[in-house]
Amino acid sequence: MYQDQRLKKSKDFKNVFQNGGSWANQTLVLICYFSGLSSSRVGFSISKRVGNAVIRNKIKRRLREIIRKENLPVGWDMVFIARKKSSVSNQLKLSLSVKSLIKQAKLQDYQNYKEPDA
Repeated sequence: MYQDQRLKKSKDFKNVFQNGGSWANQTLVLICYFSGLSSSRVGFSISKRVGNAVIRNKIKRRLREIIRKENLPVGWDMVFIARKKSSVSNQLKLSLSVKSLIKQAKLQDYQNYKEPDA
């Protein structure tokens, strides 16, 4: 995942949390907001309740790799929030969770979505 594809600033996270829609399964929560940028940006939020720093970083590395391989729709800001169950999930289960959330959110249907001119 390239640097310009990551959400890092707190104002970007806040914008997604306030204006985005959310979808969830047992291991992850996806919150996404259409930004209209030329590429999609992804951020991760993993609470201390999920595990210690080693576990949280392991989950982040796995999710980054899954997102890198995934063909994401363009123009979306997405935040994945890890749930406690993600600490015991393997790479395959996390990958299936990410794919199912993207499918649930129907982001692929909005691949060519454009904001109406005001």
